[in-house]
Amino acid sequence: MHKLLFIFLLGLACTSVTRGQTKCDKTVSGKVLDIASNEPLPYVSVRVTETNTGVVTDQQGNFNISGLCEDEIHLEFTYVGYKKVVHHHDFHHDIPTILMAEEQIALEGIVVEGEQVRGGTKTLSPEVFRISELQKFGNADMADLANVISGLSVVNTGQNVQKPTLHGLSGNRILLIQQGIRYEYQSWGDDHAPGIDPGSSSSVEVIKGAGTVKYGPEAMGGVVIFNPEPLGLHQPLKVTTQLSGHSNGKGMGGRISAQQGFDHWSVMLNGSGNIHGDLSTPDYLLTNTGKKVWNVGTGVLYHKANTDIEAFFSHNNQNLGILRGSVTGNLEDLAFAMGASEPLYTSDFSYLINTPRQEVVHDMASVKGTYYQGGHVFDLKYSWQLNQRKEFDIRRGANNELPSIDLRLTTHTLDFNWDHPVWNGLDGESGLSWLYHDNDNQPGTNTIPFLPNYNDSRFGVYAIESKKYGNQTVEMGLRYDVQFTSIRGRQINNNPYYNDLVFQNLTASLGYKLKMNDQLDFNTNLGTSWKSPDVSELYGFGKHGAIIQYGLWRYEDSGESNINTSTILDQTSKPVNNEVGYKWINQLKWTGDRSDWIISGYAHVINNYIFATPRGITTTSRGAFPYFIYRQTNALIAGVDAEMSYMISKDMTITSNASFVYARDTRYQNYFVEIPPLNIHSQLRKNIKGKWLNHHLELDLSYTFQKKFTPGVITPEDILEASANGDQLFETSEEIFDFMSAPTGYFLVDLGWETSWKGYSLSLKAENLMNNTYRVYTDRIRYFAADTGINFIISIKYSL
Repeated sequence: MHKLLFIFLLGLACTSVTRGQTKCDKTVSGKVLDIASNEPLPYVSVRVTETNTGVVTDQQGNFNISGLCEDEIHLEFTYVGYKKVVHHHDFHHDIPTILMAEEQIALEGIVVEGEQVRGGTKTLSPEVFRISELQKFGNADMADLANVISGLSVVNTGQNVQKPTLHGLSGNRILLIQQGIRYEYQSWGDDHAPGIDPGSSSSVEVIKGAGTVKYGPEAMGGVVIFNPEPLGLHQPLKVTTQLSGHSNGKGMGGRISAQQGFDHWSVMLNGSGNIHGDLSTPDYLLTNTGKKVWNVGTGVLYHKANTDIEAFFSHNNQNLGILRGSVTGNLEDLAFAMGASEPLYTSDFSYLINTPRQEVVHDMASVKGTYYQGGHVFDLKYSWQLNQRKEFDIRRGANNELPSIDLRLTTHTLDFNWDHPVWNGLDGESGLSWLYHDNDNQPGTNTIPFLPNYNDSRFGVYAIESKKYGNQTVEMGLRYDVQFTSIRGRQINNNPYYNDLVFQNLTASLGYKLKMNDQLDFNTNLGTSWKSPDVSELYGFGKHGAIIQYGLWRYEDSGESNINTSTILDQTSKPVNNEVGYKWINQLKWTGDRSDWIISGYAHVINNYIFATPRGITTTSRGAFPYFIYRQTNALIAGVDAEMSYMISKDMTITSNASFVYARDTRYQNYFVEIPPLNIHSQLRKNIKGKWLNHHLELDLSYTFQKKFTPGVITPEDILEASANGDQLFETSEEIFDFMSAPTGYFLVDLGWETSWKGYSLSLKAENLMNNTYRVYTDRIRYFAADTGINFIISIKYSL
């Protein structure tokens, strides 16, 4: 160990820069774009304030200044009719892209210096989307992001609970990163949504390849990165406020953010809130679908010489109503509710949030130190998270005011990353990671906990290297993880049980990029990924929401009419293997003068895929219920993503994206439920520049097809009839089924208008302008109600 440390330090010393004398051989280059149109700005004045020297950008908005002596400089960008931008630049940072805003619009200029979360694969570029494009019409949510990023969709439990889905995988199979750290929550539940406010971020990056090598387990489907607002030095005070209201749900929201940069410090503060009452479809109200959400966040940057220290904190508080008519007492009630013309228990509009509901509080804090030396970049980051989840179901008597699930998840992470300079043509990074979970049930629910208490400790080490060969790039990555899990739970008879588990896996990736010409790139990436069995998949027991489920180690199945749930199994009596995925993704990317397009195709094979399937009927005090058991199978998920952007004229652009996903159980030849259907979305944007005001128009058109390749349908009536006849409908069948056929396709139209003058902007938008009635296949409320009808949004924004 001492020898390895000596060799590492010796290598660092050999590549370090000698400080004895200052060389005037530094060069800074970059690109200047219009923040609204993303078009290059020619003839922008770029000045180095320390030397008062400078250049102007060329026709493509590029600039290059050489012969610089200092390690840190200040760049000033000025252009007639645009707001001045001042940028503090360190030469160990990436090439900057300057986004300038016109004087008449409310947006402020920003600087982007490469990926804010380093380590995205060099052979498969992430898709990046600026949140400001969505925020002009009020608070953005996960569904808004899904409309503009191909391959990204959401699985809903109504409008309030939205889980991102990437290439057909969601929950603990895709990784969310906020403030540069893994976002940890109770991701195992189908109706557990992350408490992330997209509006508090500056941009979203989506990595669609298997991201396990860089980010560790649970990134099987990919990674969604929410980048915070960059903290810039030498920046004047910037304050932005926004108020919005929307007609559907009679809701209102607000947002405020402030940021200022000094010589060595930069600080940021933001806050937002959103409230609405019962939502409505074109035909009826959706009782108990109100929402109350508020968020606060702050960040601090300290910069000195070759060192950056950043600290972030955020707090998210959610009180989410679930449609009252979606909770039924037994199969007879379920059959009646699914056939009703409107949801059961529909009442007059209200802002009250009754049961069923969710209360979720998420706190996150992190501190990161970055040290730059001789082309090396060293990152050391610690984070702490606290996720508190309470779920309130429809219960009898005083228990109705008590949560049926009350979980407290505490997470600690520590990550070290080393990004080394190019050495013998190799460009890459390596790192170490540690994660600790403490998930505990809180007392006072008066019910048997669905999950036992548990602790996770996970250690990982990885390395990624790439090398260029002319117009080709080859990349390889390798990672090893080991996880220790300690279980502490109680059986029905209150006897305790314990278990200690160890999971480990080696993952790898291989990528290739070919730059065919100045416009066309081809990328391919083959990667493995893995996920250990989740505690809920092993030990889940009893009723969660409206479903009764049993984890893999909470039942014995002898093939008879009923299963045995009185014993607790383990790895010896019933082996359960890691999920292991093999994903191959190919991408063709064209970048032209007026058009850009990307086409991606992928195939993902997952061995030992864990999911819940129906097994039989159980009788409770409320009546008969179907119950579900977890089991393992092999899965194939394949699909195509396509994106296109075409500049019709200088002021008019059309963008389109489409996604198709195919998923199948290859062991039992079944199709899976809640896989997103084919969707095509197009947007036409028009900018109108006036003498005093600027106008922006948006027309959004989307068509979602009826889902094909779906499992068979077994209605509640079918189950009741089989039960009455003594037929064991699920005894020997391995078939996946759905309670209802996939809904028909639907067409939606949104229309938006924004006008701006200096620091003010006013926007109006109509969603579902045609007030169509439709149901979403990936929304679990579709069994009981249609989706929301027309919604008018007004937003007023002011930037100081």
